Amino acid sequence: MEKEYYCDFCQIKTNSFTTQKITVFTYKSKTLNIESFQRICSNCGNQVYDFELDNQTSMNAIREYNKQYGIIGQEIASFRRNLNLSQSSFAKILGLAKKTLVSYENSFAIPNDHYTQLLRAVMKNPKILPELAQFSASEFSAKEKMKISEIDTDDCIESINEYNGYTEPKKQKLIQSILFFMQKGIGMTKLNKALFYTDFSCYAKYAYSVTGNIYQRYNHGPFNQHLYSIVKTLETEKYIISDKLNPDIHDHYTYQTIIEPKLDIFEPDEIEILKRVYQYISSTSYTQVSEDSHLENAWTDTEQGQPISYEYALSLKQTF
Repeated sequence: MEKEYYCDFCQIKTNSFTTQKITVFTYKSKTLNIESFQRICSNCGNQVYDFELDNQTSMNAIREYNKQYGIIGQEIASFRRNLNLSQSSFAKILGLAKKTLVSYENSFAIPNDHYTQLLRAVMKNPKILPELAQFSASEFSAKEKMKISEIDTDDCIESINEYNGYTEPKKQKLIQSILFFMQKGIGMTKLNKALFYTDFSCYAKYAYSVTGNIYQRYNHGPFNQHLYSIVKTLETEKYIISDKLNPDIHDHYTYQTIIEPKLDIFEPDEIEILKRVYQYISSTSYTQVSEDSHLENAWTDTEQGQPISYEYALSLKQTF
């Protein structure tokens, strides 16, 4: 749909449209070609300024640069969370401002050479963190000092990777997410897609997965192979009930919760994503939900049966 934007050439608001292009991004003698969109004036054909599109291009360039030459923001965030450190504490240890660390974790900025080397060092050898804290110029509270002294560095990053969103599995959040989506009845097709969009949307915005779920590419879209057994357990334990329905695609049952989901275990941002995905799932047919998932790069670019990388979250077509 066309939208009116101010054109500097026409000097009035005119209808406009977006077109895809390749933007050349250069930083520290490194050059990247970034797929981006630009807004074009329908009247004169010149480019018009669109803050959102320009901002998205910049973010994509930063993410790609960090991926190829620096440190992926999600890996920094997951490393910190796996050590049970707050952003404030971790920033103090590194000698950073908290807002700077936040910008690194969310891929809003490229770490300078000093902090790139420092982050690589601590992520390779977390045992040096308590020593760094001792020489930090920042003041640590008694609680922070205790947490730092109790850092467990054994296998701290082996269990996290691109296929679980750099997030350790969170069983209770997974269960409560399932119960949330089942409030008014839902089949497995929609449930798989609801969980997929929740986790991947959270990863795209906040650099982590809500549940730590691993999704695979199957015929009907992104799929979690453990979901059926979890749902069966919830039914056996009387958390949910099932009911036969006329098959839509391949679903033969719909499931509905008997108890209220516990949303207090989620962060406010996570709840907002859950609600938006729920609205989409509730107002969209089974067929359309499945077709929408087939348009995602996460599905089209992954081989059958293989795990889906959370890096595809950055190219979601359905956004929440």
